[in-house]
Amino acid sequence: MIIEGIFIGDELCDGRITNTNQQYIAQQVTNAGFSLDRSITIGDNLTALTNQLTQSIQQSNVIICTGGMGPTDDDRTTTAIAAACQVDLVCNQQALTHIKDYFSQTKRTMPQANKKQAYFPQGATIIDNPLGTAPGFHLIHQHCHIFCCPGVPKEMHPMLNNIIIPTIKKEFKANQQQRNQLLFKCVGIGESHCAELLAPLYPLPKHITIT
Repeated sequence: MIIEGIFIGDELCDGRITNTNQQYIAQQVTNAGFSLDRSITIGDNLTALTNQLTQSIQQSNVIICTGGMGPTDDDRTTTAIAAACQVDLVCNQQALTHIKDYFSQTKRTMPQANKKQAYFPQGATIIDNPLGTAPGFHLIHQHCHIFCCPGVPKEMHPMLNNIIIPTIKKEFKANQQQRNQLLFKCVGIGESHCAELLAPLYPLPKHITIT
């Protein structure tokens, strides 16, 4: 089983912001008994994004994407996934109503650009976002489960913990592993000297690793 994280946005690639989503998702996936096998950070170029998604879908069982789901022209994740899966984008009326209500509750008029956030690849299941305007979604294409979340951490965290992780547990229960970790802090000794001291332990028993 392969789980891949794809973290989308020019601001990640040029260093404007730190990719804390990668660390958080890796931690939560590991705590759930799985592993984040690959992490890819990619910009907002539609062609590059579509090509990467096409390749990732062929190689992975689960893809967790964050970012690129806003209302502006440079938010291209949903379009890229539809292209990679060769399906149409369709408007979800329930999502559109949620977006309108979000603006209404804050006494603002919804810009027409936000309607874009109610379009999803055909066949996708919507993941509600009570903390923002961009819903997430879950799409199964071929053998791959594709999950998409906004890049804003406070919006992504509930989607990951309440929907994505439970779905992975349900769909891939046979791959789930219970893990115990011990951390040893070595002071005043170099890594290579530590390796020499640990050498007699090898070969390690099955299912035990030292990193």
